[in-house]
Amino acid sequence: MSSAKSEEQKDALKQSVKNLQYQARIERTPCSITIPDLVKYVQDNELSDPFIGGIDNKQNPWVEKGKCLVL
Repeated sequence: MSSAKSEEQKDALKQSVKNLQYQARIERTPCSITIPDLVKYVQDNELSDPFIGGIDNKQNPWVEKGKCLVL
């Protein structure tokens, strides 16, 4: 019983090591480079973003057409 459990733990540790090795090989870009690019992208696209500017009610398919009345 305990040998099967130790084998599972060993396999889990091997998978963790494999995952960490994969993550260590990923090339990362410094924040000092990516943040200005992200700010520029947001500023360039903020007028067309419906989350920032909202949606015109005439084009919004989910706007309520009328009030709901309870009889």
